[in-house]
Amino acid sequence: MGKSIRKISWVAFIASIFSFSWALGPSPLVFSSGNQKELWDELLKYKLWGRDALDFNNSNIHFTTVEGYAGTKKDFTLRNGNHIVNGHFVVGESFITDTGPHTFGDGYVRIGGDLVVTENAKNNTTFNDYVCVEGKEANPNNGVFKKGTPTLGSCPGFFPPLENDLDIPVLDLNKLSGTELADFNGGRTEHVNNGVLVIDGLPDNPEESRLKDIYIGELNINNNSTVLIHQNSSNNITRVFVNKFIYSDTEWDIKVSFDGETAIDDSTYAGTLLFYFHNGFTIPAGDRTLHGTYISNGDMILKDHLRMAGQLLSTSITIDADFNSEHFRYVPFDPPLVDPTAFANYILQEGIEGPQLINFELDRPAVIDVDLKYWFEVPTEEDVANYGEGLINANDLASGYPTSETNAKEVFFKKGQSKPTEEQTIVIIDDEFVEEFEILVLCVQIGVGASLPNGTTHQCFDLYIADDDIYLVPEVNEEFDFSVYENSEPKTVVGKVKATHEKNDSLTYAIVDGNELGTFSIDSNGQILVEKKENLDFESDLKQFVLVVEVSTIFNKKATTQVTINVLDVNEKPVFKKGADVVVDENSGEYFEEEWATERFSGSNELNNGKGQNENHPERPGEPQTFKFIVKYTDVR
Repeated sequence: MGKSIRKISWVAFIASIFSFSWALGPSPLVFSSGNQKELWDELLKYKLWGRDALDFNNSNIHFTTVEGYAGTKKDFTLRNGNHIVNGHFVVGESFITDTGPHTFGDGYVRIGGDLVVTENAKNNTTFNDYVCVEGKEANPNNGVFKKGTPTLGSCPGFFPPLENDLDIPVLDLNKLSGTELADFNGGRTEHVNNGVLVIDGLPDNPEESRLKDIYIGELNINNNSTVLIHQNSSNNITRVFVNKFIYSDTEWDIKVSFDGETAIDDSTYAGTLLFYFHNGFTIPAGDRTLHGTYISNGDMILKDHLRMAGQLLSTSITIDADFNSEHFRYVPFDPPLVDPTAFANYILQEGIEGPQLINFELDRPAVIDVDLKYWFEVPTEEDVANYGEGLINANDLASGYPTSETNAKEVFFKKGQSKPTEEQTIVIIDDEFVEEFEILVLCVQIGVGASLPNGTTHQCFDLYIADDDIYLVPEVNEEFDFSVYENSEPKTVVGKVKATHEKNDSLTYAIVDGNELGTFSIDSNGQILVEKKENLDFESDLKQFVLVVEVSTIFNKKATTQVTINVLDVNEKPVFKKGADVVVDENSGEYFEEEWATERFSGSNELNNGKGQNENHPERPGEPQTFKFIVKYTDVR
């Protein structure tokens, strides 16, 4: 198990949850008409799509895997013999077989026109699954139908739809920037001769986008060469748009590389690469490997066997001979991802009876039916001894869980869905140890139709099993009463909210109500402190504060309490302002009033509490007179 088995902190657990994916549309590729995104999703369900023609030209063409669709809007022609085809097959017009033998295995066949089994292919064209013919069966006795005669006319709903509107998208040059257009028109060339060409497919700003688009005016591959598209292991996407493709008849490969030096294995390629060719091309005879979705706005001809992980989508496709699809693995471009954040949303728990959810979820609806399998890596007794008794071990899990790829369980997602057809669960046994949480290692292997965050088809995830102690809430009194003098300085301790936790987990404190003026704060030990002394004034109307304090564990289990704080009076010495001169008109007969002190106090003297009345002075008529008042204030409250 090694380093993947470990206890980690709650903080590290939270930091490990991330979001990352979004679905790409076809732009700057465009379809001639229709809803661009819907057509794009429809196209990507095909491993082979020849819009105007799909021909199996010579012998020994085998598509034995059932994943992915194959088809054409027009005619499908099957010549010579020893052909084996599995998977759903859609033919817009006539389905023509000649010579034989031809075998269609698992997968429905839908024919929009006529089914024509020639005399040369009589009794040598076998359909093992259901067939629907919307035209006519030209030679009804020539074919062998294992599940009954074909349905004629309208096809039942379980048959795949005809694709009368499905086109091959083309590059819209108007969508390119000036630099991109210049590169595509010949400003950028890539040549390799008997060597290795590494093309940087890493995104320019990985924090903002996982996409890298590359425009090449001329790609020239000669003499046993390899093109490596350098990507990272975080599921970045690379699209390469090629104007002119020049190649030799010798063997050559196009593959994905995570280190820029060695190619990943065909079995781990996960739909992260797309090549668009402005014109058709021929893949010559010879043993070669291609990773990626290849879209050609022209005729695509495969001369011989091809190791392929991806898709072939073109105006027309001709496969010449000797094609073995054991080495053709259908992988749609930019498939939905198994979302690790969904696992984090359902933390497994000790102390709960019965099965608990393993939350498999895709980050967006599936383009095609998805299947994957999973198993758990459980530590041995030696691992537990080396890494601590708190680790997950076989005693923590009920029997019957898958422990390796050989007894892995399967999970299926239907097209258009992001949740599996059946929930997956596991039973957790409560052990006698006290720990925050343990890690259960879940390993996932993609079959078809999805990918994983590491950009491959295999990845292991940490599922967290929370000990039952983390669900204990803090214990705290229902209420506290404290007092504070009105002249208290900032950071004066008012009182302490005392709380406990049965397992001595660390606690955090927060004032969640009653502190709108910011008069108080609370520290990590539960002590309430004065923050704004100016809000403490016994002579005001606010002589009491009622706070609500929330106490939380590191696992966000909470309790609240009410804290009442009473403001106490202090016999404060008044602070007088400097003397003030008051000028009034003679004979005004009005009172004047001056604010003599900075605090609120009751005045007590012979001059009417700081108010003086102007009277005409008979001794010095016409001259300004000055009166001096002695004002006394006493704090009487």
